[in-house]
Amino acid sequence: MISVVMYGRNDSYSYNLHKRAAISINALAEVLDDPADEIIFVDCNTPDLTPTFPEAIADTLTERARSLLRAIRIRPAAYDRHKRGSTLPALDALSRNVAIRRSNPENRWILSTNSDVALVVRDATRSLSSVVAELADGFYETPRFELPEALWESFDRLDPRGTIAALRTLGSDLHLNEAIATAPYCLYDSPGDFQLILRSQFFEIGGMNEEMVRAWHTDSNVAARLYLLNSVTRSLVDNVFCYHCSHTRIPPLHHRPHSDGNDFSRFVLGLQTPLLPDQGDTWGMAGEELEEVRLDGGGRAQFADVMRHLLPGELQPYTREVVYGQPAFDHLQLYDVEHAFPHLANLIWCQPPSSVIAYVGRNTALVSLLSGFLHVAMPEVTLLVHESFVGGAFGLPEDLPARCNVVGAQMYGLADVFIVDAFAGGMPVASSDGVVFPEETDDLAELHRKLAAAIADGLVAERSRGGEEGIARRLFIFMGADATWMGDLVTCYFDAVKVPPTNHVKQGFVA
Repeated sequence: MISVVMYGRNDSYSYNLHKRAAISINALAEVLDDPADEIIFVDCNTPDLTPTFPEAIADTLTERARSLLRAIRIRPAAYDRHKRGSTLPALDALSRNVAIRRSNPENRWILSTNSDVALVVRDATRSLSSVVAELADGFYETPRFELPEALWESFDRLDPRGTIAALRTLGSDLHLNEAIATAPYCLYDSPGDFQLILRSQFFEIGGMNEEMVRAWHTDSNVAARLYLLNSVTRSLVDNVFCYHCSHTRIPPLHHRPHSDGNDFSRFVLGLQTPLLPDQGDTWGMAGEELEEVRLDGGGRAQFADVMRHLLPGELQPYTREVVYGQPAFDHLQLYDVEHAFPHLANLIWCQPPSSVIAYVGRNTALVSLLSGFLHVAMPEVTLLVHESFVGGAFGLPEDLPARCNVVGAQMYGLADVFIVDAFAGGMPVASSDGVVFPEETDDLAELHRKLAAAIADGLVAERSRGGEEGIARRLFIFMGADATWMGDLVTCYFDAVKVPPTNHVKQGFVA
């Protein structure tokens, strides 16, 4: 019956984002009861290192909400290809078009809304789905009523029925239900929080206008175009109230004075046709393969389960490591591989499934764990191993796991992520303080030379592509760099994150 579309990203946009979004998505799920109903959240431009916004708040969503929710991810690289020069971290029209194009074709209606509203069907015995099922063709709006932060913050995000029941009385009790009337094409102010549109008409007019790459008025644009198409905009105020979780205590980006908006005269007042002939059939990132994340148990295994599958588990309650001071310098060339591995896997966990990961080093145990991790959790990822570290007395074995692809210098043009590993191996030697170091041998010196050369090659390769438009910077991950000879190279040439030494892993980009 209804495909609800909304968008966002995993950031801290405005005030108490995670709570108001959970309140909203849970309440929306509560008023949908048709078998084909769905909530599509387009996660736009969340960094590759982090999960989508719905994944980040999954534990605060009800089972009903998780069963309806589809998260479609626009990765930063794809966003850069389609943002048309916008400086915004996420785009309204582009994101909604992605959802509309990928919505369930069985559904008659698209409800374009946002993840900070709660809908109250005025007849408490009915669902939104049943109300919408009886509607005549057309375009519908309903007014938006503001909820002060102090009010919606008091709601239990995991009790959507309680939220809806409270709003039935609080709206009147607290004098919140004020409809701000405006132009005939959109009827009410802030029309974008409830726009009920025939799916067939959304496709007929060519989606939302993706030329609108600044803030504001994308909702007014689509309302004005549908008004031209239908000659009328209908109100659902007799059936549905829309309550908005206000979030201007701390002004968000678009609410600050003099924020740069789309041209209202051009995109709304000056419209002559509902169609977008220049947009053709390319809208909504047509042809792009985008990831879809499900939160109802149909996705990949949990991170902890994957780690338990790969790691043997410690026999003692904790371990002790020496990392500070001159007596320990270079000791962590022999870091605990099983301890470090979850921190490495964490940096790979959210990377695109089509990623190519390059490994530079000779840590056989780490390569084995990494190969097993990718096989279980990210089977589409390609793993490259640099040929100069394979073979020899202390190099990687010739019979590497099947998914390892041994390559040469072409690695620097193919990889999306580089793992550079300072692990030395060889014969450990204890100092007078009892701290263990790799034995100083010609082989160790050769390893240092090869790793330094590999870092230099990576720097050259990355800087040579740095000026290309739409080319994302590639992630470098360093193993055993803290308090070792590699640390100075990393600090000098990379914007590397300062992490606790217990990680034995740090990440960054070429400076």
